[in-house]
Amino acid sequence: MMLPVLQAIRHHQPGAYIELVGNAEYLSLIEGFPMADKVSSWDQPGLEQLYIPRGRLAPYWRDYFASFDWVLAYTQDPYGILEQNLKENGAGLFFTYPPLPPPQEQRPITEYLLGSLKPLGIHQQLTGSLIPRVYLREEDRHGAEQFLREAGQIMPLEQPTVAVHPGSGSPKKCWPAEHFAELCLKLNERAAIKICLVGGPTDEQALGLLKERLGELSPVVFKELPLRLLAALLSRCALYIGNDSGITHLAAALAIPTIALFGPTDPQVWSPLGRQVYIVQGQAPCRPCSLQERKNCPESICLHSIHPDHVSEIALGALSGLLHSRY
Repeated sequence: MMLPVLQAIRHHQPGAYIELVGNAEYLSLIEGFPMADKVSSWDQPGLEQLYIPRGRLAPYWRDYFASFDWVLAYTQDPYGILEQNLKENGAGLFFTYPPLPPPQEQRPITEYLLGSLKPLGIHQQLTGSLIPRVYLREEDRHGAEQFLREAGQIMPLEQPTVAVHPGSGSPKKCWPAEHFAELCLKLNERAAIKICLVGGPTDEQALGLLKERLGELSPVVFKELPLRLLAALLSRCALYIGNDSGITHLAAALAIPTIALFGPTDPQVWSPLGRQVYIVQGQAPCRPCSLQERKNCPESICLHSIHPDHVSEIALGALSGLLHSRY
């Protein structure tokens, strides 16, 4: 979601030194590309002082922050503790920007995030495309090939390969695993597809059900993989199907035909952007809902209202060009 922001900064200041500090796993997706000169992990000893009132950084960190002309932090800082500490420890111009839009916001999240650049004099007309793109290195592709060889798999196969991710950051955003299983069986019946299951540490139950229901299809499982490896593996798939999740945004940013299933969240804000993104939105009078309403929802009618037959037809349409070229 932040990629258009980085592209806009680089476009506006092509000669600037840009360093990103944050989740090292996420930032690995742009290592080696010109959007940033360096990526660093935020999880380093001594930085916890920034969140303590009147925190004092070690000399190394004071010199580090003093070396930047601008510091832009995507974080909530309601009491100004982070801002005060950074300014007192040598940082130059410092801005915070809430990473989540206000509840009434109804524009794409990437467009909202671009609003953070106004203090830098970077405006919408200079940003170019809002569509994020993740690019792979040759070593990423070699890593994917090695992973598949060790797993005894070959991709692409004679049949199209469809990646299915039944999880997300919240169970309340997940289409029932039973529906995913029914969808996969329908697609295989119509198109003889190969299934790849994608999962993280919280998706064990959904993956277990899918592997049981799809036993005869022998699905390949991509579980808890580093993001760069997962990206390279996904890039070899003909189609991706998943919930409102970060992996769904990753698939779209790889320019893979992507079907995103939305229930309680608002696709006007959170939909991945891309030329081959298909949004399937559940129907319920109460959607979209707030985080608290979502936590208290006992039924998730919006997600249950999405029928596997409907998703199957969209998937077959997305695969139609590939299917026609092979049969």
